[in-house]
Amino acid sequence: MTLAFPLLPTSQDYTVTVQTTNLLGNLLYENTRQTTFRKQPLQKTAAGWLYEVTVLSFQQTENQGLAQLDADTAQLRRRLLIETDAAGALERIANKEELRAQWAKLEPELLRKYRRSDQITPGMVSGLGQVLHGDGYLEDVLRRGYEYGTLFPAFYGQTYGEHPVPGPPRTIARFLGNLDLPLTTQIKRRTETLTDVELALVVEGQVDQETYPAEAVRQGLRTMTDQYDLDTTLNSQHVESYEFDHRSSLLNAAQFTVFGVQGVFMSKTLCTLQPAGA
Repeated sequence: MTLAFPLLPTSQDYTVTVQTTNLLGNLLYENTRQTTFRKQPLQKTAAGWLYEVTVLSFQQTENQGLAQLDADTAQLRRRLLIETDAAGALERIANKEELRAQWAKLEPELLRKYRRSDQITPGMVSGLGQVLHGDGYLEDVLRRGYEYGTLFPAFYGQTYGEHPVPGPPRTIARFLGNLDLPLTTQIKRRTETLTDVELALVVEGQVDQETYPAEAVRQGLRTMTDQYDLDTTLNSQHVESYEFDHRSSLLNAAQFTVFGVQGVFMSKTLCTLQPAGA
């Protein structure tokens, strides 16, 4: 079955919930972020569509450190103009000039707020603004994240059956320090669906061994633990699911990722998307 791009996309409100659990030795970090988005189509473009994505509400359970800094910059995500490619993936942020103007006002306030912080340095604050400059930095950050990656899945214009076909690559950003975790994906159609679901897809991800930074991971973990004979074998699992209605509109979605090295660290993330109010 081919998933065609909707001829006339309609406005949709979605609630996206991201639950994160990180364990490093005996240190546990947990956070649940819940954001309600409005995804409003504005006009057709040469390849895809231009959408206005507004944040209707945002809340999270953790309010310290980087989580608090993220909440302080939530206003930058309040309204994004997002252009997609033909497959439906986030291609370009069209209102970056507006975001840069907002950041110019916000950055001095954040530097003052965190000037005596033991957790947030001036460099960390300024680094947030750097993604607004340069070609494609902001887009890359959003594509790799769970919220916008789930809002804009890149599956349109392709045919899916019960046998897996190669899917788009997936990157888990900063899975260990500044290192990224590259994944290859396979997509297949799920045959058992609910009555209002026209097409259901399952995506399975595997570590891309050709680009996985194995040596950098090995050195980083052995230095961090002071165990230079440490087994740094990475265990991982990545699964996604998507449901589309008869108009090819996204109904529900989920992403689950878990990875870690036994006895050293573990990270688990579950992201779910559903219609707001469901």
